[in-house]
Amino acid sequence: MVLRVPIIAILLLLSTATTEARVTRIEVTRREPFAGAQAFGSAGPYEKIVGRFIGELDPAHPLNSGIIDLGRAPRNGRGAVEYAADFYILKPVDLAKGNGALFYDVNNRGNKVILEQLNSGPRENDPTTPDHAGNGFLMRHGFTVVWSGWIPGLPETKSNLRLDVPSATGIEGTVWDEFMFNAKGQTEARLTFRPASTDRTKATLNVRDSPDTAPTVISPGQWEFVENRAIRLLPPGTQFRVALLYQLVYPASNPPVAGIAFAATRDFVAFLRREASDGAGAPSPLAVAGAPSIRRALAHGTSQSGRYLRDFVHRGFNEDEAGRIVFDGVNPHVAAARIFLNHRFAQPNQGSRGAYPDPTFPFAYRDTDRPANRQDGWDPGPLHASADLSQDHRHRELE
Repeated sequence: MVLRVPIIAILLLLSTATTEARVTRIEVTRREPFAGAQAFGSAGPYEKIVGRFIGELDPAHPLNSGIIDLGRAPRNGRGAVEYAADFYILKPVDLAKGNGALFYDVNNRGNKVILEQLNSGPRENDPTTPDHAGNGFLMRHGFTVVWSGWIPGLPETKSNLRLDVPSATGIEGTVWDEFMFNAKGQTEARLTFRPASTDRTKATLNVRDSPDTAPTVISPGQWEFVENRAIRLLPPGTQFRVALLYQLVYPASNPPVAGIAFAATRDFVAFLRREASDGAGAPSPLAVAGAPSIRRALAHGTSQSGRYLRDFVHRGFNEDEAGRIVFDGVNPHVAAARIFLNHRFAQPNQGSRGAYPDPTFPFAYRDTDRPANRQDGWDPGPLHASADLSQDHRHRELE
């Protein structure tokens, strides 16, 4: 059988020697015992490593070309786009006693949930105590558990995992925020983006009973902007009504390049799997005796996080720039759709209701049709680029 490698694969392999994306710096801010240094079966005691990593991307690289507005972001002296993200690792103190597997838990709105789901522990964003380890399931089996930030713009509170990305310059557009409150007492609604203008005549606030009902416009004299990042009803102190859907349409500029999130996850996990040190020579948190210790990687995400994983795989990010698989298996749990992330003025914390782009298609592994003459499916299809055509690094998904 003759194996034919696409031209793009050859060009990519030649280009990665000089333009490969990378983790340029690892900054460890905390390293401490986990669960009181108790032993978890044959894996022994665990430790916690917390910090930040800095990475950079080449906008011209074929595997980065799908990131919306990456080419409009500021660049460093090497012509690359920089970003930074939080990370959090629970690992065996002696990695040789672990099972060699990295378990990546996609955080949900900045929160860590896997110890609650698989270890039956309490939900805790800074797991520290034996109680936080729950029944110790992941630790007793020797997994190295990893989290990292992927949602731009999260507040630095409650040990949220954050991702800092640059903004695309020279762009202005109309955006919208939707608000629905489940409890009384809410007098302000925070905006996703900073308005390009606080002239209320250039914005529209409306309210409706549900996404399917006609909206009622709230006149500009009945609401106002607050410090350029929120709105409130007038007179001050007026509460938003519970269970109604409010929508603000307003002008914004210079959107964050939110699609960098996919590349940040790709490159951080690829780094932990295959690199012994960062671009500055600092050792990887998972290196042993100058060599990587991880032999395979799995990913899990529930709800929003599962939708992130579906989009991550579907958009081709499960292949690193050297043509290697990132996750050997992913589990998108209770997640039927993809996510509103790799878009201009993205809002990954929103669903697909109302005027937001529909992130649900495709629904099946085989190609199916949808309106607007689009056809797509979860079936692998051709690689973006790889010298190894025996497996598809983009669409490998376990459910």
